[in-house]
Amino acid sequence: MMDIISVPSFFEEKEGLIGWEVGANRSVLKNYWKNKFEVSYKFKAGLSTIYFFTKKWGIQGDLVYEEKGGYSDGLEVNYKLHYLNLSACPRFRIKKLYGFSGFYIGYLLKAKDDIPQNTIVPGALEAKKFNKIDFGWKSGVGVNVFKTIDLEFGFDSGLASVYDYPLTGASGHPSSETIWYRTKTMYLSLKFYLKSIQLN
Repeated sequence: MMDIISVPSFFEEKEGLIGWEVGANRSVLKNYWKNKFEVSYKFKAGLSTIYFFTKKWGIQGDLVYEEKGGYSDGLEVNYKLHYLNLSACPRFRIKKLYGFSGFYIGYLLKAKDDIPQNTIVPGALEAKKFNKIDFGWKSGVGVNVFKTIDLEFGFDSGLASVYDYPLTGASGHPSSETIWYRTKTMYLSLKFYLKSIQLN
């Protein structure tokens, strides 16, 4: 009975990989008026997975600790936002090259600045008032540089406000309107998998 049952090749090609990722970020905080804090360079590390449906198509997921933020030269303030980010992206591969695009969601573990305690800096953001949840879209490209190693370049663009900055009304008091700040991040990372990626 079992001899006459064949398994479609689509299912035979399924493969799952797991490994870890380490990389560097180029991060900035930006609002819808295009005003922004200057670029700062950060760090990321965590787990990475790929599940291939076919030899070309799959989905990749990452669970990473990631530092974002920005630097204000005029205010002399450096913001460090520590996130735990989860992403899921459909992925397409042509031989050693691949591309991906999807979404991420992040939880703010800690927000820090270098403003001395009990010091007020006009125009600065307060670390304790950053929102806990960030989400947005993520896309990028990569190349398999060795059997178990991928080199990846990507871009994250936040869709949620990570900080709601109150505008000042005509009377000089804060109004009900706010400016939304979002994160923008470019990154370069290496991904190390526990077994070889099948390219053929």
